[in-house]
Amino acid sequence: MLYSNETPFSEETDLDLDKSWHAIHFLLTGKPGEAPPPLGNAVLGGTPIGADLGYGPTRYLTPEQVYDVTVGLATISRAELLSRFKAGEFEKNKIYSKWDESPADFEYIGSNYERLIAFFSKAAQAGDAILIYIV
Repeated sequence: MLYSNETPFSEETDLDLDKSWHAIHFLLTGKPGEAPPPLGNAVLGGTPIGADLGYGPTRYLTPEQVYDVTVGLATISRAELLSRFKAGEFEKNKIYSKWDESPADFEYIGSNYERLIAFFSKAAQAGDAILIYIV
């Protein structure tokens, strides 16, 4: 599950969280950087492999780790995740992009979080590993 310039992006096998990646990670873990699994693996986790592509190297999650993330994500609803949103904390922790507590930001982060849950669930059901990278 890797998207690159050589491999066309596919909604079937790839997920692009766009600018919400860091916000989702922070809301899941309370940390701006590395965080313990399983939730720490959802966006910034896994075993580093390869060169730095912008925000660190590509990271690899085993099928077992994918399953563990899926179980962890199932415990946090969209409403629960968004209840943790505090714009001041985002700014203090230098969370990527500019965020406020607007309905548009809640919708954007919430819908991308739901896509993340679905992505991990589908991968776990298939017994797939996941490659994560942020550029």
